[in-house]
Amino acid sequence: MYHELRRPGRPLADLDPGYVRYVVDEPRFVEQLRWIATAGFKGVSLADAYRAGLDTPGRVVITFDDGCETDWVVAAPHLAAHGFGATFYVVSRWVGRRPGFL
Repeated sequence: MYHELRRPGRPLADLDPGYVRYVVDEPRFVEQLRWIATAGFKGVSLADAYRAGLDTPGRVVITFDDGCETDWVVAAPHLAAHGFGATFYVVSRWVGRRPGFL
C-alpha cells in the first residue's frame, strides 16, 4: 500500500505523519517492483486477485490510496514496464481541488 511516490524537488501532497509513513521514494519503489518480479511474483490489482482466487500463489496486490498525481505520472509507467497491475483509490472530492492530487 502506497500513498505517494516521492520525487526530488516535488513537494509531497500531504505532510501528516500518518500519510508520510506510506510515502516511498521513486528509486525505492522501482527497487521493490524489481524484487517482486525477481522473486517470481506478479503485481496485480485487488480485482484481479479476487478473480483468480485469493489463494492463487505468485501474486502481490499493489494499492495506492488517495489519488495523488504521482500515481499517474510516476507509478503507472513503472508498473506498466513490469507488466504489473494495481488498484488506485481516488478521493473524488479532492480531484482538481487539492494540490498534488489528480
